Amino acid sequence: MKKYISLALVLGMLLTVVGIIPAEAKAYEAYPYIYSDFEDPSSLSDLKSTQNDMEWVEGGAGGSAGALHITQKAAGTDGKGAMSDHYFFVPDAHFMVNGKFKMSAWVKLDTAKTKLAKTNFGFAFWGPAYDKSGQKNPTRWMTGWTVDNEKFNNGEWVYVEKIIDWDGAMNSGWTLDLDAQGEFKFSPRLGDVGANVFGNAVAKDTPTQELSWYLDDFIIEPVLDPYEAGSEPEEPEVPEEPEEKDPNVLVDVDFSKQLSDYGGAVSVPAGFGTWNEGAGSDGKPGYASIKKPNSEGNSYVQIQTGSLPIRYNKLYKISFDAKADDDATVGSYMKAVADRASTIDPYDPYYKYQFIKTPVKLTKDWQHHEVYMTRQVKAFVEKDTAFIFRCCNDAFKDLGATDNGRQAASFSIDNIRIESFDAPANGDFEWLKGDIPTTDEDRDSNNDSKKYGTFYSWFQSGAAVEASSDVPAESVGTRSAKITVNEANGGVNQGVYIANNTENEISFWAKGEGASVGKNIQVKLDRAVETKDTTDLYDVPDTELLGTDLKLTDTWTKYTIPYSPKFTTTGTDSTLGPRQPFMSFVVDGGASGLTYYLDDVAINKKAAAEPEPDPEPTGYTLPYATDLSLESTNVVGGTATFRYEFQTELENVFEGNSVVRVMKELADGTSVTLAQLSAATNVYEYLIPETAIGGTLRFEIMPFTDGGVAGAVYKISADDMIKTAFTITPTLGEFDAASGSITGSLFVENNKADDSNMNMFLAIILYDEDNGVVRFDSKPISVTKGNSDTITLSVTTADDPELKPIVKAKAFVWGGTGIFDTDMVSYADVIEVTK
Repeated sequence: MKKYISLALVLGMLLTVVGIIPAEAKAYEAYPYIYSDFEDPSSLSDLKSTQNDMEWVEGGAGGSAGALHITQKAAGTDGKGAMSDHYFFVPDAHFMVNGKFKMSAWVKLDTAKTKLAKTNFGFAFWGPAYDKSGQKNPTRWMTGWTVDNEKFNNGEWVYVEKIIDWDGAMNSGWTLDLDAQGEFKFSPRLGDVGANVFGNAVAKDTPTQELSWYLDDFIIEPVLDPYEAGSEPEEPEVPEEPEEKDPNVLVDVDFSKQLSDYGGAVSVPAGFGTWNEGAGSDGKPGYASIKKPNSEGNSYVQIQTGSLPIRYNKLYKISFDAKADDDATVGSYMKAVADRASTIDPYDPYYKYQFIKTPVKLTKDWQHHEVYMTRQVKAFVEKDTAFIFRCCNDAFKDLGATDNGRQAASFSIDNIRIESFDAPANGDFEWLKGDIPTTDEDRDSNNDSKKYGTFYSWFQSGAAVEASSDVPAESVGTRSAKITVNEANGGVNQGVYIANNTENEISFWAKGEGASVGKNIQVKLDRAVETKDTTDLYDVPDTELLGTDLKLTDTWTKYTIPYSPKFTTTGTDSTLGPRQPFMSFVVDGGASGLTYYLDDVAINKKAAAEPEPDPEPTGYTLPYATDLSLESTNVVGGTATFRYEFQTELENVFEGNSVVRVMKELADGTSVTLAQLSAATNVYEYLIPETAIGGTLRFEIMPFTDGGVAGAVYKISADDMIKTAFTITPTLGEFDAASGSITGSLFVENNKADDSNMNMFLAIILYDEDNGVVRFDSKPISVTKGNSDTITLSVTTADDPELKPIVKAKAFVWGGTGIFDTDMVSYADVIEVTK
């Protein structure tokens, strides 16, 4: 069976989007059911009441962020009148009838004000209805569906849940009219669900004549049968579909959101970056400003991308908008650095980095910067790398670096875009050498862009190469390369990147002129090096000649050569690949004196076979989620990353407003909501809050199609409870006359999300009656991540005859290694003991 992937998932794969889960009042405005988690005060904006006092309060069920506090008062003067309800609205009630739905909530009585006579919880439902005679009424009611729990009167949070199977029957013989115009609304009720009379709801000895209580996670949702793996026929084997393009765009950051929301696509040194919500270079909100926070330190003033699949022998275009933010930075240049973390050329280890300087000096106005980068070499390194953006001066020195006097730099940047070109670059010969500015670092006189021949990115030797206006009729360009070979094996050549274990087609247009007509033309791949590096372990030939019986004619002809490298190695380093070749063309074995034309040279992956027709639907019509995964640090301040795949058995159905929720599972098996949102991608990162302590994270996905059809809820839980980032517990005993000392201890447990140690010390200080220090001592402790330790420290309490008597002791916990080496950051309350 065919699984139709969601649009959100496609975008997730193409753009590497990672969603950040916030605390929301509800998943989205038009959510078709009721799910009020009260994690945010805005939850109250959707409620209506005529006379109740309702307010959002901090501290919800299970330690969650908030809850709704309700105070209901009797109407009239006798204290027995009907109380006003508070209404939760559902856009469409069709899901409630002839199908199961769930009513659940967390409820707690405000026992300082109320004691219940009846410990019931349930709800009343209103909606348009009709009777047996066909008469219609816009508002009739159904009361009941109750849960009874004596714990309500204890003032504890109580979880209630009821699964309801309803046929639409209302009170007094009415039936819900699902298709009528009107409001469909619920009122949760505590005390006496059916009568709605104050006197029946509260006990006679209630503290006040009010019904005061708390509500959290009030939920009305359908209960649907989940998809069960293995219940359907096996999915037929079909060829893998071709990868969606445009994968050539490696980075596209417009700074429309906070820097931290890009999930590592861009980053700056701590304290150096500021996100601005004002208009950027394009007039749209959002851009980044980079500035050194002070004159100390040696950190570079820079912004960088995450690791990218940058490869040798490929051309990259780097573009962005930038401006100087202070006078000192005006007149400097922007510099892009490819931090390859390895030598560019394994056979000439002069460089670790590749530098590209933009040709435009910075001003205080936004300017567009655009540069191209390539490095053509017979390299075999395939390690991913990051791009770094800095300011530099005329001498190419980085502003803010030690070797430039720690000169300050302050600049803003917007719309960073990095895109790659398929090899060979400029295969259509549209760019002449001078069309692309030379922006490589000046100190390297051997940079590629200074050695190109007539055409950008193409070297030439032993041949006269001209730009010709004679092009194939099928070409969209206006230029071709006219090549006249005047030395044996002369022509044009270029380093190309061809991934190993891929099926490719090398294609080009060519035609002969004069003596070259009727001669064979071949593609030559040259990997020969004078000295083979010791880490160059793939078994590759020095030379390959591709193409047989490809003869030039006097008209433009397209030639296609299959090429699927499958080189093997004895090494295990995944960042090393086969040595990459230089590509050239050989006519008549490399004979001189021949003239021919080339155009539209390309190396493309071979097109995948057409997939088999989709089978008929198997009968399961609801959307569902598969491949749920959850990676969590399980520590406050750490992250949890949730992934899933949206699936449906139906054609032309895609993902709509699916809902992702973060739950806190409690020890008794119940759970409370921490966050929810409408799905925009299939990968979500959640910053674990303090409200999650003591529970286990569970992620839930309720898939929705783009037509609004909901599926069952699918869940996955973390493997451990959430812990505090650290625990620090000091103690200080009494003055011990027998030993003449006082002893304290310090327990430290380190569960922090990062890998840093916890370094602090316990200090015990003895004082006289005037708070003068008589004696002190300290002891350091250092605890690595995931560990705990305890230290003890004893200080003699014998009086010093030259000082006033000791009357008390205090224990302090400070950061550092001792009293004379401390940052004065206190990690615990001071403990005081009197003698």
